[in-house]
Amino acid sequence: MKNFIATLGFASVSFVSCVNSDCNNTNPIFDANVPQSQEYITELAQRLERADKSKTSYWFNSYEVANGQDYINVDVSADSLCAVAHIKVVEWDDNLADIKKSEGKGYSGTQLKNLQIEVAKDSAGTAFIYKSVDEISD
Repeated sequence: MKNFIATLGFASVSFVSCVNSDCNNTNPIFDANVPQSQEYITELAQRLERADKSKTSYWFNSYEVANGQDYINVDVSADSLCAVAHIKVVEWDDNLADIKKSEGKGYSGTQLKNLQIEVAKDSAGTAFIYKSVDEISD
């Protein structure tokens, strides 16, 4: 029983250390809308365009399928920015393959280093499209 409690305690500390806790939202558009909404996506795209790339970090939140399309939800933090990017994944590269295979289970809170996304705009609206990531790390 002691081994179980020790293992559970270690797992809890490990999980907490992976989650970015320095992120506090102050944007009313993010508070009033869900990450999948056009208002939220448009605001986040504008904020990311102005953000200091060297101070922007991305943390895997979850995987989902919506309307037959694969998405990853990613916590984004930067100076005065705290949001969730709803990112469509069209092509799964080797770096993301295990996330798709596990449907994101076990990856929550892992950092996506040098995540590259495209902001696609068309008559249907604005969307984030996954391009690449250098590394996924705890």
